[in-house]
Amino acid sequence: MGFGSNGGGSGSIASSSDVSLNNPVTTDKLGFDSSTQKWRNTYGGPERVLTNLQTGDYTPVLSDEGKAIEINSTSPQTVTIPADIFAHGVLLEIVQVGTGQVTVVAGGSSSFLPSGAIRTRAQGSSIGLRRRTNANTWHVSGDIA
Repeated sequence: MGFGSNGGGSGSIASSSDVSLNNPVTTDKLGFDSSTQKWRNTYGGPERVLTNLQTGDYTPVLSDEGKAIEINSTSPQTVTIPADIFAHGVLLEIVQVGTGQVTVVAGGSSSFLPSGAIRTRAQGSSIGLRRRTNANTWHVSGDIA
């Protein structure tokens, strides 16, 4: 049965186990991840990383979870990691696309391990951030200055 703006139809889902969408061409399979309460590509190769291109200072939002935040600027920019909005285990990647160095700062009660100034080293550098299980602490990795 097709669903869409022209296909009509209706239906309901009693539980996440009622749904399995398969694409025989790409072997993609859409499944529900009960640990994150989100729909994900659960089969058929690696997940694709989505990007969020920014040209100035930026504070990530919930929809940035698992994305690469690309900063494209010729002047220095700052990415502020907010406190208390991301669940533990969330991954963010900050990428310096332009020539302007990117500084990542902890907002509110957030903190970084290791602590100190977190900056991209050069154009093309990326910084990985993973929220640890304890409140508002992020593990930092990557090509930092």
